[in-house]
Amino acid sequence: TAKKGNTRKKRSSPVAPDMERLKTTRDTAREEHGKAKRSRNEYNRYIKNTRKFHAELVKQRRASGQTYDDAKEFESALDGPPNKCTADVILYFLVQKCFTEECGHSTGDGIHAAWADHYDNMEGYQGPYSYDARNGVRGNPARAQAVMNTVHEIKNRDRKGGAAATRNHAEAITIEEMKRTMEWSFSICPELLVTRFLRADSTLTMEERSNVIEHTFMRAFTSTGFTLWTRNFETCQLRRSDITWNRFRQDAYNTPYFTVFLENRKGWQNKSEYDCSRESNTYEIFDESDLPEINMYYHLWVWMMVLRALLQRDLRPDELVFPQINSNGLVYSQTEFSHTVIQKKIENFFKAAGLERDFTTHSFRRGGAQYRFMFAPIGQRWSLKIVRWWGGWAENEGVNTLMNYLLDSLSRYETSYGDALYTVRIKRDESFMGDRDLVSAPSVLEFRKSHKYQHSQLQVLQQQIFQSQAFFTTVHMPPGLSMSTDSSYPSTSHEQSMPHSFGLTTQDSQFLMSAPARTHQDSSSAALPSANFHSNQQHAPSRGPAGDSAKQTPNSGPPPGYTIPNIPKSHKARNGEPAWKLMIRQWDEQDAATGIALKDWPESWYTGSNKALYASKRSQRGTIARERHRYASDEDFTQAYPAASLGIKKLLCAIRLKKDRRRISKNGTPAERDDKQRRDAAES
Repeated sequence: TAKKGNTRKKRSSPVAPDMERLKTTRDTAREEHGKAKRSRNEYNRYIKNTRKFHAELVKQRRASGQTYDDAKEFESALDGPPNKCTADVILYFLVQKCFTEECGHSTGDGIHAAWADHYDNMEGYQGPYSYDARNGVRGNPARAQAVMNTVHEIKNRDRKGGAAATRNHAEAITIEEMKRTMEWSFSICPELLVTRFLRADSTLTMEERSNVIEHTFMRAFTSTGFTLWTRNFETCQLRRSDITWNRFRQDAYNTPYFTVFLENRKGWQNKSEYDCSRESNTYEIFDESDLPEINMYYHLWVWMMVLRALLQRDLRPDELVFPQINSNGLVYSQTEFSHTVIQKKIENFFKAAGLERDFTTHSFRRGGAQYRFMFAPIGQRWSLKIVRWWGGWAENEGVNTLMNYLLDSLSRYETSYGDALYTVRIKRDESFMGDRDLVSAPSVLEFRKSHKYQHSQLQVLQQQIFQSQAFFTTVHMPPGLSMSTDSSYPSTSHEQSMPHSFGLTTQDSQFLMSAPARTHQDSSSAALPSANFHSNQQHAPSRGPAGDSAKQTPNSGPPPGYTIPNIPKSHKARNGEPAWKLMIRQWDEQDAATGIALKDWPESWYTGSNKALYASKRSQRGTIARERHRYASDEDFTQAYPAASLGIKKLLCAIRLKKDRRRISKNGTPAERDDKQRRDAAES
């Protein structure tokens, strides 16, 4: 047998050591693998700005004409190894930024950390700082006592005046504020309006279209930030490939969900141990229909449908989920929102809802974390371990970070006595979040307060009933006029409302929850969620757009938001088929949206309150279709009506003229009215 060859990889020939090359390699390795890339960039920015500030001081000194004993040392303070003026320059820059320009303590911390890191990596200048004329500089000048005192004073200033005294602090948004905002949003842009937009309703005004785009975008954006605890720039960087739809739990309930992969979570992609594993930062999003104000499962999916309608196609894997959209609805699918623009959108959205607080990039992150840890219902609150993982905090994350997000607010909540005048107040300081009071038996005082409230509500209801009875005894309804609610308005009954909705009828919910036909199969993931993902719906079975709607009662009318499709103004449609043939097909063939053909519509569908919407279009199609059916073939029809090649309007005129369908009033034709007027004049 042949002897196996040696498969061991040969080592390259040794390279002769070179001191300068080794120093360069070490510096490069420190840049790439020392600090995170984002932190390194911030440090470089602070150092660059300090050098720029130092150059201005040197320029002012020279321009003053004065003689300084330390002029040489001051001018070279930041060049190479530190000298006796280096600590002074760092100190002056801290004073300029934090006291003169009134920046917050985070800016001071960043400047101090940048220079401390700079000299820590310079040989011979680590450790405590000291200087004397004989031995020169020892240790790190960024750790000079004067510099440390200034950093401490900056923190004391912010602590004394509050963070808001020097900068716009990221205030946590509460679940109550999210609910108030969503209720306002749905009052401006109800789900019925979104349904009409997705059905390409041509009667929508530009303002209504803009409202649909703006409000569905902001509902999805805010609920995503509150659920995933993302900063605004992280939410803006989400792409279609990061979302996988139509996933199902392998359990007895087969619960549906979708996943979101947060590749751009701050700090994760910069960690040296980060291997971009899709399991380590993949979030499973379930339907939270009992919390419609933060139900990301629903709001994000509706926004994806609106975005698809704007693009007239599916979103490609590399395109943004929250792209820039101009005022005309043009989508720039690869362009991210800048920090300034998205911040302005958030401010305008919440201020329009009546909230005057400042919400910034961390507001949804802090609000979501505090809700899950402290304010969620009992039994649904998360442990600190879950909070740490969900928020993307490292295992060795400083306690101060979590304190800022969670425990500071908890302490303020437990020590607050602003509700001292309330007769049945919760004793927050005796148990975590006052849980003991929430699960304890009600007191006699609470029973009395509840009874008093219910009694007052019954009195109000009784008064309303008396007023209604008085109204109906004095007002007589015309014959045939029903008091039933118009189907075009959302139902508020429990049986006909979606669990997640803010008052949408079952029929509209069914359409909104059914995805439009896909133009092509997206290979990156499954289709969008289907209509059956609400397994916990309690309302009556809904009628699909092409299902049982043919069985509607005559008074129900066409589906809300439905319009008879328009016909091209030209006599040729896009596929070359004459427009009059399209009208005949609409008359004879079943419509997928209504379930029946135009010719079979109940009379109530195109009369009464529906007359203005449907009667004219239906009559035009019926006139052409009935006339065509009188002829054996299309050729015979076009020979009888050459105007068929000139357009729908001229064809209709020709048919009506031939059938002598000129309008005749009760006083006869125009000629007969003229003769009657002449006879009356002669007799008088």
